[in-house]
Amino acid sequence: MTLRHRGHHPEERRGGGHMERAPIEDDENLSRPLLGGDGEPTSPNSPSKLDDDGRLLAGSSSSNNSYSRSDENSRWGVALRETAVNVACGFMDLLPTPIQEKFLSPPPIAHVRFLEGWSEHQQIGVAYDKEVQGHVEQLRQLWTASFQACRRNPVPDHPAELKSEEWKEFGFQGIDPATDFRGGGVFSLSNLLFLAQLHPTFYHECVHRADYPFAVAGINVTMILMTLLQLNKRQTCLATKQTGDRYSYAQAREKLSKWLAEGSIRSAFTNLQEQEREATRVFNEVYRLGCVFVHAEWLKSNRNLMAFNTVLAEATKRLVNALKCSNSLQEAMSHLPVQFR
Repeated sequence: MTLRHRGHHPEERRGGGHMERAPIEDDENLSRPLLGGDGEPTSPNSPSKLDDDGRLLAGSSSSNNSYSRSDENSRWGVALRETAVNVACGFMDLLPTPIQEKFLSPPPIAHVRFLEGWSEHQQIGVAYDKEVQGHVEQLRQLWTASFQACRRNPVPDHPAELKSEEWKEFGFQGIDPATDFRGGGVFSLSNLLFLAQLHPTFYHECVHRADYPFAVAGINVTMILMTLLQLNKRQTCLATKQTGDRYSYAQAREKLSKWLAEGSIRSAFTNLQEQEREATRVFNEVYRLGCVFVHAEWLKSNRNLMAFNTVLAEATKRLVNALKCSNSLQEAMSHLPVQFR
């Protein structure tokens, strides 16, 4: 879902061997950029500042951080490896698709089946529905977790129909967050809830230290990952443009698919529930990586909402690079900026 201008802001049913889902609503206006913004542009070269809790303030950089020699060597190693992989992938992108495919090993059938089952369990591709109690309960949890992460106590009672001006404070475009979930569905709600509950410091940083609609940006990250993994068949304009079938994206897809499915073949996880829980953990960490890249790109940009799609595109490139250059989740997470680790 592309940031767009706005004036204001299942149950699974099996049968016959197939899954029926409530489709995510298409909207031809999803490709329109979000306009406006009250924050003053901040220079990307603004000096670094940390608040009293040691968090990086919006518009700051990490230039004043001190690193040990081992940290410097590690960062140089990551940068050199990433450059080498990018050059190789750039060359491969120029070759015909049949030749590119010869360099990619097809995922094991067990991995494919596991991912299909996992995506159904996560309700990927299922639209947010106000009539489904489970969806509404997750939104209530997000309301509570958002206030807790942003240190506002006591937490206000849930508003009628969960519509409130307060949602804008957390980065939604209007008083009804359900309208923003049209692109990412209920899965994007789950991802935001993960950030608010398990990474409250980062969530607070994004909500209160920057002047862009973070919740909408997080929904975009969900959609990019869904499309990268080919888990969402109803691709949007944004997702299709940014995650095509080029070799570099295909390589990133291959790596991430493998990491998600590893739980299905590891003896440490003895049942399907544990395997799916591990896959969700891996996805959530990659989702967090994507959100950090969006936040970091925004802070070093001219912070113009009209150009937010450019920020999103650059963050997507960084995420794809981190995936294709890494052989494990731990290695991919080493691409996180130091202040967000």
